[in-house]
Amino acid sequence: MFPEDLRMHAITIDTQADRLAEELARRGVPAQAQIHAVIHIHDDGPDMTSIAAAGGAFDWLKVEPDLYTDADIVNRPT
Repeated sequence: MFPEDLRMHAITIDTQADRLAEELARRGVPAQAQIHAVIHIHDDGPDMTSIAAAGGAFDWLKVEPDLYTDADIVNRPT
């Protein structure tokens, strides 16, 4: 699948970690090929805002005065 003279080729693979070798082989990448991989782990865990809130990062807002209220909203024609 890859020409002999091809020195670099970028592909994107969306797969589970334990299936990476199988997926590379399916795409014709030889087992001896030197690869450079950038891994992005898709995690369904809590988002950063939830983590920060649980850690108390926003606690100071409880004592901070409200600068704006609903009365400050300006309705502009669209």
